[in-house]
Amino acid sequence: MNAGRNSEIGKKVAQLYRCIVKRHVQQAAILIEELDVCFKELSTTTKWLLITISFVFAIK
Repeated sequence: MNAGRNSEIGKKVAQLYRCIVKRHVQQAAILIEELDVCFKELSTTTKWLLITISFVFAIK
């Protein structure tokens, strides 16, 4: 597992959450496409861990 890559993905997930909250639809769509590519490279466990952690930090 590449910690740098996971950190990048976590940041993108947090950005996506903020875009959704602010209703920035176009930016959210771009991030979803980028994350789709990134997630194809990760295991299921890593995906859910990153999503959960990113949302927790995005809320703070």
